[in-house]
Amino acid sequence: SLVWRGAGTAIFLELGEVDDGVKPPTGEHGVGIEWSWRIEEGHSILVGSFNNDEEIESVKDLLTGQLIEIVELFGEIPELCIKFSSGRRLVSFATSNGGPEWSVRSHGTSIHFEAGRFVYEGK
Repeated sequence: SLVWRGAGTAIFLELGEVDDGVKPPTGEHGVGIEWSWRIEEGHSILVGSFNNDEEIESVKDLLTGQLIEIVELFGEIPELCIKFSSGRRLVSFATSNGGPEWSVRSHGTSIHFEAGRFVYEGK
């Protein structure tokens, strides 16, 4: 429904009904990746968190209007992969100590991975 950029290279996807009258905009469901992410298509990387600001801004165009087919976790240190109907994939990949910086939320409940365990917050 809405793709927006947070501080630095953070990106957020707001899904379902979105209240864009608040800052930041909030959807019924959401995904956030603070840093270390990339958008893949086929065997190529289209853009990633290490690209320049102008290229990172292209994420809105690459993902807006795409249908999500699957959201999955993979790896011993769980990384997030969102597969879109276009064949594109949004993938998190931690590159520093501490772990991945993704979160998924739905109707006031969120999940992320921290210090070797899943953390649930909310209702």
